Amino acid sequence: MSAANERQAVDPLVKMRTNNLGIDKNIGMRLPKTLPFCAKAALHVIRSKRQLTVDAQYVLFLIPAVLTRSSQGCPMIDTSGHHIVYGVLQDYLTGVVLPDTDDERIRQGLARLLVEQLGYSKDELEPRLTISSCFNNNRVQTLIELTARINGRRLFILRYGPGSLVTRETAAVAAARILDPEYRIPLAIVTNGRDAELLETARGKVLAGGMDCIPDRNQAGALLQEYAFEPFTDPGRRDKALRILNVFDQEVCCAGTSCAQDPHK
Repeated sequence: MSAANERQAVDPLVKMRTNNLGIDKNIGMRLPKTLPFCAKAALHVIRSKRQLTVDAQYVLFLIPAVLTRSSQGCPMIDTSGHHIVYGVLQDYLTGVVLPDTDDERIRQGLARLLVEQLGYSKDELEPRLTISSCFNNNRVQTLIELTARINGRRLFILRYGPGSLVTRETAAVAAARILDPEYRIPLAIVTNGRDAELLETARGKVLAGGMDCIPDRNQAGALLQEYAFEPFTDPGRRDKALRILNVFDQEVCCAGTSCAQDPHK
């Protein structure tokens, strides 16, 4: 079997794509469904004493780990949807068991940051609050990753999303305005895990940037006295905020996949 034929035999099934390191690290996540064929193809090359391609070598390297994980009864990695699910993890704040995804790991890191470095108590952080909206039969559930409640008042929300922060500002401000039925939460934070922006929600203005803009517990106490907790009860303005969330927070990429069942969506 030539190297070209070998690649044609293995690649279509595992959808291998090589990066600048010569291998796609996610190939291992796809092996459970295609392992028998991949192993057979690679072993055929060994028996014929021909040189293995990098991808075929990687297949063989992963076989023991995959078989060991399966024999130990560990859940196999689910790649049927848009987000890779590695298994489950325990929520840092509540202990609730959640799907273990790349995004969830970042969310857990943010919770740890607020408690272990910024001085908040776990009781002051409300995880996974949601806002539901439905327009034109399009139902969307907006996730608020964290909400800081200081002395009984919700001071800010923190929303996480990968990529650009600018595209998430409008939805974050809209969510902070209507999450609490009694008042507009005065501050909102958007972050991608590496950068962040702090916004005031009366006008939607960016106050500061960088991960350092997330206020620590002492700063939060001062901000609590600085900002007013004004009612946001006008039906027209609330409806507009809901419509914003209905558009901005729709996960089109996950429609019809297992990700649609994710409680974070």
